Amino acid sequence: MRMVHMVSSPRITRLSDWCVPCGTRQGKTLAYALATGELEFSLLLLHYLKRIALDLFGLTPQFKGGIISDHTEVFVNAFQEVFPNDQVMQCFPHIIRKFRIDGRREGNGQYMKLLKNNQSFGLWDKAEEDVYMLRGCRSQPMFDKLKDMILASWTHDGEQDLADTFRKSYLDNDLFNKWRYNVSGIPGCIPQNNSHERSNLDTKGCAAFSGIIKAGQNMTALLNIELPGLVYFNSI
Repeated sequence: MRMVHMVSSPRITRLSDWCVPCGTRQGKTLAYALATGELEFSLLLLHYLKRIALDLFGLTPQFKGGIISDHTEVFVNAFQEVFPNDQVMQCFPHIIRKFRIDGRREGNGQYMKLLKNNQSFGLWDKAEEDVYMLRGCRSQPMFDKLKDMILASWTHDGEQDLADTFRKSYLDNDLFNKWRYNVSGIPGCIPQNNSHERSNLDTKGCAAFSGIIKAGQNMTALLNIELPGLVYFNSI
């Protein structure tokens, strides 16, 4: 399984990595790349990841659990260009956050503004529960049937904007509609990036603790101090 994360670094250059999950709260980094943008990062890193695997082992990597990404076409398009035979999946926590508002930064309530009456918390709670039920579907026919029922229910309640936006973003778009529980076909391989988000947090740090690297360093410090330190830390 492949996961994406971006770490801010000096000016327009980005230090980025691709990570493989080990459980739900830990990730192991496959490779790092320095690039000037998301597209350059994705193509550069994927190209050399594929080439190095071929040179060292005579094998082309296959991601049996697929790629898991947020709603970002640049990552998905690059992955499909380099690994056209591997499945693309959508990170479910990135979806459900749009249906949540709480004090622990687990939700931004982005879809609440689509409600005709944004004080309709009963309907809001129902919509969140509906999305969780969709995630729990064990087969594509089950997902398709429940999807139609939920959208019809939202429309019946007068929330056409919510139904149309959710359908367009996460139901009808083949790049981002694979987020049900066992869509990869591998038991326990859930479409979520939690392990990589944790790796990202450890790398950058937060108000409560310092990260592995210091953001905002110049290129000399980044290449000679921060990046080698990060590679060493993640190798032990």
